[in-house]
Amino acid sequence: MCKRTLGNGANQLRTYLLDEHTRSWMSRLLFVYAREVASRLEEAKARITSIFGSILKMDSTKKVTKKLAGATAGMSAWVTNVENEHDQILISVLTVTEGTGLHTMASGLMQRYHDASVSPPLVLYVDQECCSHRGPSKMSLLFHQWDQLVVRLDAWHVMRCFAAGFTTDSLPVHSLFMACLSFCIFEWDQGDVARLQQAKAGEVGSGPWDSGIGNIPLKELACRHMRRV
Repeated sequence: MCKRTLGNGANQLRTYLLDEHTRSWMSRLLFVYAREVASRLEEAKARITSIFGSILKMDSTKKVTKKLAGATAGMSAWVTNVENEHDQILISVLTVTEGTGLHTMASGLMQRYHDASVSPPLVLYVDQECCSHRGPSKMSLLFHQWDQLVVRLDAWHVMRCFAAGFTTDSLPVHSLFMACLSFCIFEWDQGDVARLQQAKAGEVGSGPWDSGIGNIPLKELACRHMRRV
């Protein structure tokens, strides 16, 4: 409080004391919270490692590593996630470069399936290294214990192969082309469409609902958990 001069009033003194007390209490609160989280560490680890799936997706991104702070900032450039068909993350690993240092991750994931006596996944979608002109692909060798695993390029990167003729993604027709291409590849599940139409007819309250889905906003289709096939 030595930095306070004679010109400061009682309100400023009260504000300063309030800030000091708040900072002290927050420090104690965070310490208690950290101890409580540490006590549930084994439970959290068990929940994470009990997630499995038959259709997996492996993808790498830089977006997460850009948000790292402290001593870990700048040490890793990529994060690789393996997800199942329900968008649940099975495992995640930080690496310096894309596609490297994944052998330990793959070995741990295969060992997890083996220890839990869970059937190996059927399909793995990746963003690269899915094919090889000579022998098994790099991803097939990475998960070598799953000899029946089918490795395929995910739909988004398949679409990017079609759009390879564009010199840049900022062209006005690029987004329209990708949207039309997505519409050609995927279609709404007819069972989900029928149930949504039935629900819409109930909301309207009179007369049958239009047999098409063109009058239903696309955002609403996605929010109603409509599946695409």
